Order: sequence, then C-alpha cells, then structure tokens
Amino acid sequence: MINRATLFWSGLALASAVGLFLVKYEVQEKADALSALRGEIAETKEAIKILEAEWAYRNRPERLTTLVEKHLDLAPVTAPQMDEIETIPVKLTVPAAEEAGE
Repeated sequence: MINRATLFWSGLALASAVGLFLVKYEVQEKADALSALRGEIAETKEAIKILEAEWAYRNRPERLTTLVEKHLDLAPVTAPQMDEIETIPVKLTVPAAEEAGE
C-alpha cells in the first residue's frame, strides 16, 4: 500500500506542476499582449512624427501669407479707423448671486 506521505507529496508535486503550467501560459499571454502594445506605441509614435511634419509644412509663413492674400480681404489699419479708448462703452456685469435674487 502507498504510504500517506508519498501520496501527499505526489499530489503536491502534481498540483505544483499544473500550477506552473498554468502560470507559464498566463505569463506567455501577458508577454504577447505587452509585445502587441509596444507595437501599437511604435506605430502611434510614427503617426505623431508624420502629423508633426505635416503641421510644420502646412504652417509655413510663406504658405499662410499666400492663403491670407488669396482668401481674406485684409488691409492695414488706418488712422481714421482708430478711436480713443474712452469712447468704448463699459458693460457692467452683475454677479450671478445677485441675479438669482440672493
């Protein structure tokens, strides 16, 4: 007959083997997920670099100047268009608490 201690230690060894097997595959899944995330991060960084380059290209001063001249009817401000600061009406604001009747 099998000794109780032998049976206990055999069961413990079997449980440890199953546990290690499960942990091994769980770690492998986590490593695969980490690898996929690192790939996504690299792709996102590359996309950001491309977008920054496009932003710099589209915001060149000479390009913007051309677009402004083409699409906007702007002219320098002349002296008759200016007025004294005192002629601007002052709008008094009422605090929210007073408007609510408090």
